[in-house]
Amino acid sequence: MSKELLRCYTMPDTEMLTEAKTKLELAKQDIAELQSVEPSLTVVDIDANIAEVEECLNDYSSLESRGNITIATQDLMDIMQECREEVQFFFFHCERALSDRSTASIAFGRKGVEKARTNSEKMVSLLNQIITNYSKPEYEAKLNARLPNGYKTKLVDIKTRLTNAIAVQAMAKASRPADTEVRIAKYNAVYTFTRNVCEAGKVAFRGSYAKQQQYTMYDTPAPKKDSNTAFKNTELPTQEEGQA
Repeated sequence: MSKELLRCYTMPDTEMLTEAKTKLELAKQDIAELQSVEPSLTVVDIDANIAEVEECLNDYSSLESRGNITIATQDLMDIMQECREEVQFFFFHCERALSDRSTASIAFGRKGVEKARTNSEKMVSLLNQIITNYSKPEYEAKLNARLPNGYKTKLVDIKTRLTNAIAVQAMAKASRPADTEVRIAKYNAVYTFTRNVCEAGKVAFRGSYAKQQQYTMYDTPAPKKDSNTAFKNTELPTQEEGQA
């Protein structure tokens, strides 16, 4: 299993990218002085990294990914609520329609209702159990006489929608790690390049405190998220605290 890729800075992404762009624009103006201590540095390299910064600043895929997860989760929650209501409705009528069969509700999965209320996979299993037993000759006629017309078809439909909602949420969550790995790799590359430029700037302008300050990149930690937040931020604090 590969090691999780972490950010090599602790400040918020947008703050880092904005700061990097400012430093790199300054470096273009001071290219002659910077090349005196770092001959390999070129305007082409600086421009390429500025372009990368601008692309990163305009990359909303992280927000889109979280939005997709939020939407998928809400859809799943909505369908789960429908399932809870239908299961309650079904067992109310089942126990009365089959009152002459004391174990009928157990056959339909009555004991698993509470767990199914909070677990979508268990809810699918419960609905499947209800639908399977509904068609048995000893139950179907009495259930049809009490429940609305086409009720079994309604249960099949809601089970299908719940199954699909579970799959959509799983896909939304599964797409996040790959997106995050690519994004963090880009951010780290930008930060590393900018930090190296800043180090060169401090040496090139070692006789000017003001210019050295212009090439100081403060890596201030991002604020911590509340532990109760529904979707945790993937911006994990790492090393490199202080100045770059």
